[in-house]
Amino acid sequence: MIVRKTTTRIWTMIGVCSLGLCFTACDNRELPGKEKNPANVGLRFTASISDTPSSRETHGPDIITGTAFPDGTHTFGMFITGETGDPLATGSEDNMKLTLTRGTGTDTWAYTDKNDQSLSLNEKHGEKVNLRGYCPWIAGATATSVPFDLAGDAADWKDLLYLSSPTGAQEVLDGNPIELKFSHAYCWVTVKLSKLTNKNEVIVKAVSIENSSNSLNGIMNKGAIDPKTGDVISGTAGPLTITLTDPVSIPYDKDMSESPSEFNFLVPSFMSADITDGNIVIRVTTQVDTETEVLSFPLVKANLNVDQALYGFRKGMHNTYNIVYNNSEMILSLSGWQETTINASTLGGGATGEPVTVEIMPAWGVYPSKLTEANHIYHTYLGEVVEGNNGSYVTKVVPDNATLYDGWNPFLKQTEAIYPKLQVARNLAAGGAPVPWKDETTGVLTAKQACAELRDGGYKDWRLPRVSELFFFAYQTPDPIKLNSDQLWSATECDAENCYSTNKFSSGWIFPVKTSKKENLYVRCVRDSKKPKSTI
Repeated sequence: MIVRKTTTRIWTMIGVCSLGLCFTACDNRELPGKEKNPANVGLRFTASISDTPSSRETHGPDIITGTAFPDGTHTFGMFITGETGDPLATGSEDNMKLTLTRGTGTDTWAYTDKNDQSLSLNEKHGEKVNLRGYCPWIAGATATSVPFDLAGDAADWKDLLYLSSPTGAQEVLDGNPIELKFSHAYCWVTVKLSKLTNKNEVIVKAVSIENSSNSLNGIMNKGAIDPKTGDVISGTAGPLTITLTDPVSIPYDKDMSESPSEFNFLVPSFMSADITDGNIVIRVTTQVDTETEVLSFPLVKANLNVDQALYGFRKGMHNTYNIVYNNSEMILSLSGWQETTINASTLGGGATGEPVTVEIMPAWGVYPSKLTEANHIYHTYLGEVVEGNNGSYVTKVVPDNATLYDGWNPFLKQTEAIYPKLQVARNLAAGGAPVPWKDETTGVLTAKQACAELRDGGYKDWRLPRVSELFFFAYQTPDPIKLNSDQLWSATECDAENCYSTNKFSSGWIFPVKTSKKENLYVRCVRDSKKPKSTI
């Protein structure tokens, strides 16, 4: 039988004053820190970022890097008052500048008002201060409203951070700096473009993310953000557009000689219950020969961030959309997308380090047929059997009561030979999300495309494994690679509508099963170990 998985402790302090202790601790003097006239303390700070974005990309905004602010100068807009709301110094409550200059191993701070006049920030030891802040400093910001304008040239866009910690009054203690932690107010959206065929050159002149109707208020290109929460509090609906001074040619990524063109957007966050399928669109302005076309791809709710019943672009998230331009039919399709927090290390460049290498050895009486090391035939299987570039259909059924040998031997010995030494990606493709083998609407071969777009270990020639190769994912790879090994797509087709995937039977063994191409499963990619290295 097949079993498919659905995808204070309270501390009590008791004061005991013995006779001897009373003479030393119960006299008329104040305890430390409770002097009648505590000394003034100069405020000191440290600053960090709660998320970790990757470095700046080719076509897109300047995104602040790292959990620690990098070397250089960083100017924060700050609103600092005492606990009663009075400024610590004239101008400290009115968009003052807190400037960090960071060099190798050294940090220096400078405090000025918004007109660059020096300030001295002092408060009495043990008193509290209120803090609001953001980065980088912007003229016209207030304690409740930081303006943004993303309607212009994308080269001028800058990441906006808000002070996410501390959120309440902070005690001033001599010798202890106040730790400032900032978070990203925007959603970072990456659009990757490639073309489906090498039929003709396609020039991209502009890419935008916008509302499908002027009456919608999802995408804002001007407005204001609350520095306390990072939320948009007012704004003007309008497109976010990257216009290319030097238009680029969309790469044909099937031969894996080029990476997709990347376009990076900073999107003011919004989450709404009113968003429906098609409200948000990605538009691409192209030129083919002498004809200019504006192509639109509407995003469904399933391709947006979700928080209970709210949909949209969430602050601090990085959404990546892999868009394929079908230059035969002049339409755009989505080959895959992923959402992750901005601190994900795998975004953009893939995981560091070499993939796991698996040498195919006989096991449990199973002796696989092997290709020669010079035969990289499976790397040429880029389509479907019906198109003539995915081998042949395989029709085998594993009985419910099969032994490990009986279940796998027909695939390993009689169906498709195995490349003798494979490199296996450390990370699941498609951002670790389950995807269909073939998109029902667009016809894109989603699972194969996910491998073509994977950059794990710096390689760009990953492929979807054949059904026989999945045996080793389940039984001969390190435990981390066995993740979801009973829910993996293979590249081997049963017929036009079905492929093989892995599944766990009631016996506990993992076997290949016939699966509809529409079902959502995971993708673990491989490459031939002796294949010449094709890197980013």
